[in-house]
Amino acid sequence: MEVTREQAVAFRIAAQGLGRADDDGAAAVLALGLQHLGPTAAGALAARVPGEPVGPDDRGLELAWTHRGAPHWHLPGSRPGWAAALRPLGDDDAAARLGWSGPDVDRIDIAPLAASSRSRWRRFDGGAWPDLDDEARRVAAARGLRLAGVAVA
Repeated sequence: MEVTREQAVAFRIAAQGLGRADDDGAAAVLALGLQHLGPTAAGALAARVPGEPVGPDDRGLELAWTHRGAPHWHLPGSRPGWAAALRPLGDDDAAARLGWSGPDVDRIDIAPLAASSRSRWRRFDGGAWPDLDDEARRVAAARGLRLAGVAVA
């Protein structure tokens, strides 16, 4: 099968959604979220959505730590779906995701899945960070531990 340059370019344009004619392109751009890396998120949004450049905050987007272990801007109201999709499948999956903090979780006698289930989102410095519940914080503090980079008190 021979493919011309024009056919290859047309295929790439269609595959990457560059030829779409939706309302403003934001739904396609934000389907998986837009990674927040300081001012680059606003630039990425402006480059992909036609019209006057508008930042993520101005669009009412929600910032949360979701996939790839990084903060992403998401469409309003989509966080419950992300939480369900990203929830560990079991203790083995949760332990694998904890990586370097796994030994600390073992030391406070909380199963990895239970530790991840006890977390909740809270606003912090313009982002959403996981925060352990009060019981997990008390147990960790009694052992002088520091979990997920956040000192427990």
